[in-house]
Amino acid sequence: ADIAKFGGNKCVKLHAKVAQLERARKFKGAVIGPVGKYIKVVEGKEKYAKLAETAIGPPGSLDKFVVTNQDDLKLLQRLRREVGCGARDCNVSRISEKAVRSKYATPAPPPGVETVTSVLSSDNAMAWNFLIDSGNIDQSALCDSKDDSESALLVSDNRGASIRGGKVKKVFFLPDGDHWETKGGLKTMISNDRKMIQTIGTDRREAIRLAKEDLRAVADELKRAKQESKGLEDALYDAKVRWNQSQKENKKILTGIKKAEDTLEQLKAEADESEQPQENDTTDLEMDVQEKETEVTSCKNREAALLQEIESLRPAVDEKRAEIDEVAARNQKVMDDLNAAEQKLEGIIRGNSRRVQNVENARAKIDKFERDVEGKRNELEEERERAADILLKAR
Repeated sequence: ADIAKFGGNKCVKLHAKVAQLERARKFKGAVIGPVGKYIKVVEGKEKYAKLAETAIGPPGSLDKFVVTNQDDLKLLQRLRREVGCGARDCNVSRISEKAVRSKYATPAPPPGVETVTSVLSSDNAMAWNFLIDSGNIDQSALCDSKDDSESALLVSDNRGASIRGGKVKKVFFLPDGDHWETKGGLKTMISNDRKMIQTIGTDRREAIRLAKEDLRAVADELKRAKQESKGLEDALYDAKVRWNQSQKENKKILTGIKKAEDTLEQLKAEADESEQPQENDTTDLEMDVQEKETEVTSCKNREAALLQEIESLRPAVDEKRAEIDEVAARNQKVMDDLNAAEQKLEGIIRGNSRRVQNVENARAKIDKFERDVEGKRNELEEERERAADILLKAR
């Protein structure tokens, strides 16, 4: 929210100091301000925005800061003096700690009219409850005109004038923000001598949410359209390949027909120029021509059938495309599982390799030990033999 709209630069400075002390945890309770920062106009009811602000109260009602205890009230008053706030600048009010917990329940507006609580909204319970307590916004009705307000809410009988609508005490109407009320059976009209202004913005969160949903839907539709287009492009490519093959076959047949016709014309010319004309039997060539013409007709028929088949295959192509996407997704999951299993197997193999290496090292040590034992055994035998020799000589 634009803080400067509520109290000007001094309010901006005070708001900054409050935020600084909140971060330092200097306050004992909840502190908010300016109140207007937390209030929004319900989307679709913007035409009553200025009238609702007029009904809230005199200038400065939305500029206030609100606390819940005396210590915070004193601290905030000191901050006001530090930023140079005057008597009417960014005033501080105190509200019960109970008002911080949840928003007060407010009745629905009477039929055919609005109330300040139906035109404005807030997510901050403390700000909302403060306006109900100090501005009686749940008791102020809003109407399009004086006539409409009296038609919808004014009751006149032998007991005098009263307001229909239960909790409504004041009735404000466009275009100038005048209002009327009843007291002791008398209706009193009060003119508004202040220009109506709007400082509270419209709550666009729902519109933004719907716009984001529409954007996601468009993106999904575009994705589907691209997939369908890809399927059609693939089918068209296959059809073009088959068409080119058919064209090649057709060209080959036409070339054969042209060659046969040229040969036939040559034979006819030779027959005409011969002094002793001889009849040449061209039956085989004519049959070849007829056969080639039949093949050309067959190729054209196959070409038409291929084009018709392309059109009929498009729905099936789209369906197969969707199946391919689903299979691809499953295959990707299988590949992911296989990769995980391979990584685990590699870990096991590395562990086995280390164990095998340890066994080999142990075996090498055992082999060395056995070789050392065998050497010692041989030395012992040699010593025994020398000892035996010595004993033998001694005898």
